[in-house]
Parts: sequence; structure tokens; C-alpha cells
Amino acid sequence: MPKTSRKPATAPLPEKAPPAPRPAIANRGEGSPAGWIGSFEKLFPASSDVACFRDPSGAIIDISEAFLAKFGRRPDRWMGVPFDQIVHREDHVALTRAQPLLAGPPFQANTEVRCRTLQGWRWMLWEESCCRDTTGQIVAIRAVGRDVTRRHMAEEQSYILAQAMEQSPIATAIADTDGHVRYVNARFTECVGANLESLLERNERIFRDAHPTEEAYEAFLGQIRSGHPWRGEVATRAPNGTSRWEFVQVSAIRNPAGSVTNFLMLREDVTERKTLESQLRQAQKLESIGTLAGGIAHDFNNLLSVINGYSELLLSRPDNDEKAQRFLGEIFKAGQRAVGLVRQILTFSRKVETLLAPVELNQLIRELAGMLQETFPRTIVFDFQLAPSLPALLADQNQVQQILMNLCVNARDAMPDGGTLTLATEPVPGRDLLHLGADPTRTYQCVHIKDTGVGIPPAVQQRIFEPFFTTKEKGNGTGLGLAVVEGIVSRHGGFIGLRSAPGEGSAFSIYLPETAQNVAAPSLRPLPSSARRSTGRILIVEDEESLRNLTQGVLEARGFTVRTVDDGAKALDFLDRHAAEIDCVILDVNMPRLNGISVFQVIRQKHRAIGVIVVSGYLSAEIKQQFLDLGQQVFIHKPFRVDDIISKVQQVLAAHRAP
Repeated sequence: MPKTSRKPATAPLPEKAPPAPRPAIANRGEGSPAGWIGSFEKLFPASSDVACFRDPSGAIIDISEAFLAKFGRRPDRWMGVPFDQIVHREDHVALTRAQPLLAGPPFQANTEVRCRTLQGWRWMLWEESCCRDTTGQIVAIRAVGRDVTRRHMAEEQSYILAQAMEQSPIATAIADTDGHVRYVNARFTECVGANLESLLERNERIFRDAHPTEEAYEAFLGQIRSGHPWRGEVATRAPNGTSRWEFVQVSAIRNPAGSVTNFLMLREDVTERKTLESQLRQAQKLESIGTLAGGIAHDFNNLLSVINGYSELLLSRPDNDEKAQRFLGEIFKAGQRAVGLVRQILTFSRKVETLLAPVELNQLIRELAGMLQETFPRTIVFDFQLAPSLPALLADQNQVQQILMNLCVNARDAMPDGGTLTLATEPVPGRDLLHLGADPTRTYQCVHIKDTGVGIPPAVQQRIFEPFFTTKEKGNGTGLGLAVVEGIVSRHGGFIGLRSAPGEGSAFSIYLPETAQNVAAPSLRPLPSSARRSTGRILIVEDEESLRNLTQGVLEARGFTVRTVDDGAKALDFLDRHAAEIDCVILDVNMPRLNGISVFQVIRQKHRAIGVIVVSGYLSAEIKQQFLDLGQQVFIHKPFRVDDIISKVQQVLAAHRAP
């Protein structure tokens, strides 16, 4: 039997009970591999190694007791079994790669593969070495295995953790206890515009840029060194110089003994969220003011109707002296300004009705500019760059005119020493306005209003569309102009662009969507026309006594017979008893006990011969649509002019008395 190169390095093991007899192996002779292996049979029963011998073809020819415990089966069922049967199919390539190492010096190989054990699939590291005879021929391969599943899982988890850290969308950095950066992931590199090498060269300190003073930074370090986390939202600058908001968290990393060894910092860009929050606050502010505006518009317009109505009546008296006429004129002008202010509040809060009709944008600009050129200082030069052949827009002409007026007045104020005011129009495809949220399938008509004035600082640009925000001196502006513009543009489905810088002027761009040519502007059904009469019997349903008395006095002065009630329930009770004595009802919408909608429904059911004029200081689109659905067509808004109410009464009387 050939001598082996490996002998026990320790004293002979004490005698134990003989192991279970191994099956006889054929040809266990002096010159056969089986006989050669037989000299080691006493080693395996006492070995704690998971080990086996296999012949050069890969068939198992002997195993250790530990191998049996690991893989199961009886010993005789392992003889002649190919070793690769216990190896995962995907890992056979690893066994193939080890063959060249075993076939030549140093005749050893370490192979890590998955093996099917009694515990399931486990990672095993097999240390393989060749057994050769005296002629150098390989007669067997000895494989000793170690279960490395835990180590393999730890490595895999470490790899996954490292990849997760490196690929995390949140900027991550690790610093030592002095605050010096020791690791940053790829997102952090993008965030600060510097890689780890440059941060290490600069001896960068974690989150130093967010603290205005060294004392503040040391207080920050003291907090996190004590184990207390720090978090907050801070304004920083991106590598390209733009401002941004970040949510930052810094916490301590402790060793097993509980001592702080490092700091972990997470930085997340929340600029988009902050922008959405700002937009939400703006929307909530508009909604709140809009709710307030809608609530006060009715009562305030009642008061303005009284003030303006009586002022108008007094102004029409021929016996006023010059001073009284001037005083009354100032009262009336102040009342009209108050009417405009209420309408502006309702406009920017989107509580005013939008009346759509075809609008020629270029023509509207020329007409408005002609008026402005007469009133603006001569030092301001108008430059027109109007695109030809623009189709008509479906828009509210008065509101579009208000947009142009507000922006032109602002441009005038931005050029106290004169300059150039440019009015330009052009069609713009929606695909070029995706950054504003435009529909890429539509075309937008753009109005550019540019000035060469003082410009707008970035801090002001962020608040420029807020209601009541103004940079003008006290008494020179309400802060509603651009808020009104924003409200009108949004209600038309458009967008606003702004480019400005201090000393370089400003350019506002208003984008309004074009409408298909076959879409007609909505309109009310025309009332039948006939000769208007100056007499008639009128019932006024109005809860405001002063306005009720004013309207009654105006109509009676024109020859009408007038009766009045102060709420809806009294109106229906009166009509039940005296409907034949009434030709027209002037019906307020907001009243106690019974509102205008309920009263109108009963009138249409029981007294269809009576005409109705609906009057309101604030008539929402929803309420007006309810009236339209019920067949009502004549409306008048408070505060109304004296001639307006008389004209509406004559219109309704003529329509209902027509044959």
C-alpha cells in the first residue's frame, strides 16, 4: 500500500466502540484506489470534519461520520454517487472551474457552492486536495467542507446594504465625532456638487453651511454628540446657484458599548413639496378671502346702492349750487371706486361670473393702448409687435381688458423717468409651455407686456401674486392688481410667465387658450321686444330698508305703482292675495326666512304672468345657473344705477305684456 503524505499529528486516539461496519468495497487490494483509501478508514469515524473522498471521475468512495450527519443517507448509499449530485445545479460551473487547479500543482482548490443538506440548501466551502500514488498519478480527491452560510448571508446583506446606501435617492453622509465627512453616497455628491475625495481634501464639516455662525454650529454638534437627533427644513443653494429647500436629519451612530462614534446625515430635497405647500396656502388664502368677499358683497353692495343711488338722485337736481354739486360728485366718485374695489375682490377670489364671447385680442390691445397713450406720460413710448391673423378668443372681454390695464399701469409705475412699453402678441404651441402645465394639444395666444423699468427683485417675485401684497407707497395701491390678473387668467384656463431682474425691466407673458372655431359663446335667449311702457305695478322684495325705500322712490318718481315687503315669505303671502295687482317683482336673492330661489319657484308655478327681475350683490355661477334652469333671464347686480333699474323694469314689462 502506498504511503500517504498526511499522518495524524497527535497521539493515537483512545479506543472507542467500533463504528458500524462499512460495506465492503470490491477490489480493496493493495494496488486499487479502494485499498489505498482503506488505510484512512480509521481517521473518518473520529473526524469532526464534513469530509469525503471521491475518485478522479467525481464518484464518492468514502465519507466521514460528520458528512453523514450533514447530508443523511446510509453510508452504503453514498458509494459511487457523483459528488455534484449534492451541489446546486447553478453552481456546477464552480466545480468545473476547480478542475484545472486540482489537475496540476499545487493540486488544491477551494470551492464555494450551495449543497442540499438535511437543513436545506446551505453554502459550503470545500477545501479540496489530491491524493497521488508514487508515480504521481491522482488516485483520489479529498474534500473537507465547512458550512459558511452565515458568513455568506452576512456578506450578501452587507452588499445589499452598501448598494442601497449608494443608490438611495436621499443624500446620505457619515461623519466622525468632530463633524468631518468620512463617507457620502452618489446622491449626496449630486446634492453638494463635490465627490468624497474633494470633501476629504477640504476637510469638509457636516452640515456647516446651514449654520450662520461657529457658535450655532458648535451648539448643533453638542446636541448630536449627546445622542439627541437634529432635524429641520433649511434653505440651501444647489451647485448651479438656485435656491432650494431641504429636509435634513442628523443622528448619532453608536458602537456596541453605546458610545457615539459617528454621525449619520440624511438630506432630502423638498423644494417641490414646499412649492406645492406655498401654492396650497395661496389657494387657501384666496378661498378664505373669496368666502369673505362673497359673504360681505351682498350687504356691502346694498350699502353702496343706497349711497350711489341717493348721490345720483341729488346730482340730477337742478337747484344744486356749485359747492353742493362738487361735494355730491366726490361722494358719487368714491362710491363708484368702492364698487370697483368689491368687484376686484370678487374677481381675484374667483367669485365673479365670467361672460364668454369672441374677443379679437389685437383689436382690444389697439383700442386700450389708444386710450392709455392719451393718459400716460409722454416720456413713455409704446411699441407694438402684434402677430397678424390671430383668431378670436372665447373670453370675457371686460376681464381681459382688466388684465391689460393692470399690467400696463404697473409698467408705467415701474418707469417713473420714462421708457418703452412693448405690447406683443404671438401664438404659442402648448408643447412649448409644458413647464407651466399647459395642454400640449392646444395652441395659446400670448400677450407680452414688457417695460424698461426698475425690475422686480427675486424676493418680491415670489409674493407678487399674493392678494394685498404691494411694494407701492401707502395709499398708492391696494395690492389687488396682480392678484386680480392671476384670478382672471386661471379662470380662463391660462397661465402667467414673468421674467424680471432689478434694473433690467419686467416682462409679463399672459397665455390664453384658443378655442375651436365652431364653439359659440354662450348667450341668454333674447327677450321679445315691444313698445316700452313707463307705468306698471311693481312689488319690491328686499330686506335692506334703505335700498328698498330708494328703489321705491326712484320707481314711483317715474310713474310706477310700488308695493314692498322685506322677506320672501311675506312676498308669497302678498301674491297669494294680490297677484292680480302686480306686473313685475324685483326679487332679492339673499333674504331671511325664504330665499330668492324658493320664492321664484313658487312664482313660476302659481303666477306665471308676473315678470321677475333677480337682484343680488353677489350671484354665484351655481345660483345663477339654477335661475336659468328655471327660466329666469333678467338679472341686475348691486350696486345698480338708477337708470339701470328703470331700464330693466321697462324691459320685463314690455316682454310680459307683448301680444
